[in-house]
Amino acid sequence: MGKIVTIASGKGGMGKTTLAAELATALSRGGRRVIAVDTDSALRNLDMLLGVQDRVVYNLYDAVSGTCAFEDVPVACTPGGELSYLAVSGSDFGAPTLSENNFKIALAALARDYDTVLVDCAAGASALTRVALTVCDTALLLTAPDLLAIRDCEKIARFFTQYNPLADGYLIVNKVEPRAIEQGLAPDIDTIMDTVGLPLIALLPLDMNVPLLQNNVRRILGTGSPVAPQIEDLVRRLEGEQVALKKFW
Repeated sequence: MGKIVTIASGKGGMGKTTLAAELATALSRGGRRVIAVDTDSALRNLDMLLGVQDRVVYNLYDAVSGTCAFEDVPVACTPGGELSYLAVSGSDFGAPTLSENNFKIALAALARDYDTVLVDCAAGASALTRVALTVCDTALLLTAPDLLAIRDCEKIARFFTQYNPLADGYLIVNKVEPRAIEQGLAPDIDTIMDTVGLPLIALLPLDMNVPLLQNNVRRILGTGSPVAPQIEDLVRRLEGEQVALKKFW
């Protein structure tokens, strides 16, 4: 049985989709069969970061409604099929989406077929996000040193710990600017951890070059980005290694 890993935050713009693409790619290179599940209905972007936006034909709602078979929905992102992409619903505004029960059933089915099911949640606390948080084995909650983002992340964390208390939950602080924290212009990491109430698993620095990489459908991993080694360490931690947090300032 594979593991379900849910990436959520509450507030938009925290880097969920970027992280999902990087983690999915890294985990699949380690020999796992990974599927990246995009729960955003009208504003999905994970397909673009994985370079398969022109090959997505069906979604999970199509399979449930009988338009296609379940096995027709995943799109292979690598020649060997180690990494696949799956859209939950269509990309148009107003496109029908899955019921909570059908999504829960679909995630369980995917976990039987793949080693890792990586769920990229949309911003907010939608019904599908709540399902993904209640059935996952591991939740990665993203925030930034931003009071609005921290408040939203704390709400998501509170829901997760209440309804899935046996799962592993971790905090990732993204877009960290050490100077802003040192000058008192942004909350410090200890304050963020205390507010959200989850153990810290990664700190990711702000890198203004990340959008340039994404515009060219390039992964952060394998580049000179200061984010790359932090994500590599995060992957190792998720695989069970004891890796100390490294300062990048």
